[in-house]
Amino acid sequence: MKTLLFKNFVQHKGLNTTIRNGRKWFDLVKPGDKVNLESTNGPEIGCGRIFSVALVENIDQVSDMWIEYNARANTRESLAKAMDTAYGEGNWGGETTIIAYIVE
Repeated sequence: MKTLLFKNFVQHKGLNTTIRNGRKWFDLVKPGDKVNLESTNGPEIGCGRIFSVALVENIDQVSDMWIEYNARANTRESLAKAMDTAYGEGNWGGETTIIAYIVE
């Protein structure tokens, strides 16, 4: 089972999204897959089930709807700050994977 690692894990009840730089996760998971959910500041959180995975050519193509389902970075401004923290300032923005999952 693959592990989605989060810097500061926050979640909604029900559907959640995580937005990742590059296509790695697009190639690793598919709808229906079960994944471990872990935080860098604590132990394993639990499991999730992949609802959908999408790849866009540029982060600007990520729909506002998917950003709203991201519990911690639910605006374009907060998403940009989260991406800077995760990948380094300016080291993101091209191919982007959107993973929608449900915490089990």
